Amino acid sequence: MRQRGWRTHHLLTETAPNRRTPQPKPSDTSITPPAKKTRSEPSEETSTRVLLAYTRGSARIHGAETTLVTEEVARALNLVGTSETVTVKGIGGIQCAPTVARRVRFRLSPVDTNQSGLPEEEDEKLPIHVLIGVDSYGQFLGEKILRGNPTDPVAIETTLGWVLFGPVNPPSTSQYRRPHGTDTEKVLGTRIHRHPAPRRQNGPRRVQLPDNYTLAERRLRSVERSLMKDPVKQREYSAVINEYLRQGWAEEVTTQTGQPGKSWYLPHHAVYKNTDGQLKSRIVFDGSAKYAGVSLNDNLETDPNLQTDLIGILLRFRQYRIAVQADIEKMYLQVGLRIDDRDACRFLWRDCKTDTPPRRYRLTRVCFGLACSSYLALNVLKAHAELNPGENNQTVKLALSNMYVDDLVVSCDGEAEVRDLIHRVPVFLRKGGFHLKRWTCNQVTLLDTLPREDVPEHGKRELGKTLGIYWGKDEDILTFQPPANSTALFHHTKRQMLSLATRMYDPLGYIAPFTGQIKVLPQSLWTAGIDWETPLSPGVERRWRDWMEQLEMLPKIRIPRAWILYPVNLVRRIELHIFGDASQTAYAACAYIRVEPMDLVISKNRVAPLKQISLPRLELMAALLCARLKGYLDKELTLPIQETFCWSDSRVALAWIKGCWRNCPTKENRADIPNRGCSLETLINSALWWHGPQWLIQSRENWPEETEATTDDHQHVVAEQRAVKSLRDVNPSDCVLQG
Repeated sequence: MRQRGWRTHHLLTETAPNRRTPQPKPSDTSITPPAKKTRSEPSEETSTRVLLAYTRGSARIHGAETTLVTEEVARALNLVGTSETVTVKGIGGIQCAPTVARRVRFRLSPVDTNQSGLPEEEDEKLPIHVLIGVDSYGQFLGEKILRGNPTDPVAIETTLGWVLFGPVNPPSTSQYRRPHGTDTEKVLGTRIHRHPAPRRQNGPRRVQLPDNYTLAERRLRSVERSLMKDPVKQREYSAVINEYLRQGWAEEVTTQTGQPGKSWYLPHHAVYKNTDGQLKSRIVFDGSAKYAGVSLNDNLETDPNLQTDLIGILLRFRQYRIAVQADIEKMYLQVGLRIDDRDACRFLWRDCKTDTPPRRYRLTRVCFGLACSSYLALNVLKAHAELNPGENNQTVKLALSNMYVDDLVVSCDGEAEVRDLIHRVPVFLRKGGFHLKRWTCNQVTLLDTLPREDVPEHGKRELGKTLGIYWGKDEDILTFQPPANSTALFHHTKRQMLSLATRMYDPLGYIAPFTGQIKVLPQSLWTAGIDWETPLSPGVERRWRDWMEQLEMLPKIRIPRAWILYPVNLVRRIELHIFGDASQTAYAACAYIRVEPMDLVISKNRVAPLKQISLPRLELMAALLCARLKGYLDKELTLPIQETFCWSDSRVALAWIKGCWRNCPTKENRADIPNRGCSLETLINSALWWHGPQWLIQSRENWPEETEATTDDHQHVVAEQRAVKSLRDVNPSDCVLQG
């Protein structure tokens, strides 16, 4: 069983995950919140039968007053008692009809299931047999209590594991709510990692890893055959492995066998990159390689997610006039592995000397390829900040909140802020064992105080990637490049089409009107039943070729990186304007920041569902996309935005919405462009797309006037229809097929 924080524990009760359980309360006839307390005392007789069970997953219980067991459990334990009529009621109006139940006596007590030799049930959809009530709850309480904010639930340690205790908001019927389990687990998981509880005797069972030596040896031979065909790659690969050994990042294993069930051999391969005419490589250890149906990554914990949102970092990167970028040198390799865990990260190597048996090594540091590597590195960085609060000032917090794994990407409002950043942050990280290097800035003179080896030469900084997007430092512009080998496709199929589409990296949606066309094409192929390898029809292939031929024009897109080109204290007002629109093929939302001149912030578009939906409802889906985009920008941007406006050209959708929404003419709705798509040349020359309508840079009196939806507008709305299920008793004599 994989240990997942507080979710997996061995108990003497059995629950099913995420099952809505009524809140039972015993009574003579009907049970309401009682004035007196009831408790079933344990029998004086010694029971001759014991039921061993466990729990997995979690269930939301509003609080049962008395412990209940099923009739099946009572029979298995030979429990006897007096019968009485009861009605079980729960919070929220949950109630069952009056029924006959027996009041029995039994004992709940923890045992060490690790020593019982019981097989573990893998089925997660198990029925609930025992519901522990308040009368028995005290027997399971531990000593630890974790408290958060006043409105947060309290985490209480019990012999059953960690239990959340607090108010539960009733589900809303007026709007769709996403499940809250992930967020709750994230919050509690962070606190438990920060305050680890002592191991219990009946703690979680550890996974037994099989011996996968043969798999690692087979993969090593495959790597060796590839390296022997290219001596340059072979020398580079060997140099990297030797550096691991020289730096102490890996060590040779003196014993052939490690800890039983905790030893694992990681296959490895190299990822090559040509930098300034020199071949460089990074060794990646394959933690996802399966042997006997098991992989190391399957049994590693990755929660909670400590990674800062990438799109949020890119948006903040565009806010101010001075941009700074750096990265931590070999970040993962600065984080050590505990000695007890190193045997799970073994690997084989013999420097391509195939006439000798492979030598066994094991990693001493976190490596690339493990599911938990990012979490471990970021957790160490976070812990370093918490352990040094005196040095964790606003400048350091700014850097940490704009760091994606090992990349620092940040924009600053003034030169003094940049100088403070490059002075404080490297010192702070160096004390934690991390070294920032490859500093770049659109004002390169601000980096003069840094060591020369940490700043690239001028010729190496003209155009490079920043979190996957191209940034021209000297001109301070963002641009695009066609994907590699994008025009070298001879046999056009649906597989190749989607392969190229996934390589069009545009996280902020700046070329969504162009890339949106490639999203619609595969949908038409799926509708027609075209499989992955079938050549495209002449009509679709012609559209596909026309689209690919335009890729060479991508470098002509040159977007000024900074939204505010002067000190922000000189700006009198900043507004956010979000436009939404829909067509029969797609719906979209795009956001603009109103600081003269206006600039595109971000856009998102979605392909319309295959199921036929009326245009007003698609417009409403576009409005929902707008609202979500607004909430996201409110959270991620740090600019002093005074007011936000949402725009739609659908008067019907506006009539359904209440809030900061306004009507705009269809021809001036920027979200219409990604909906319908356009050629790359049209997109490059579209001032409406990049900067918005002219009236938005004018005073509010010149904005479009508000209009009300008319009867003609509502006639396009189709009444909502839903499929329903019904059960009918049919007389065989009424059957029309009866002979």
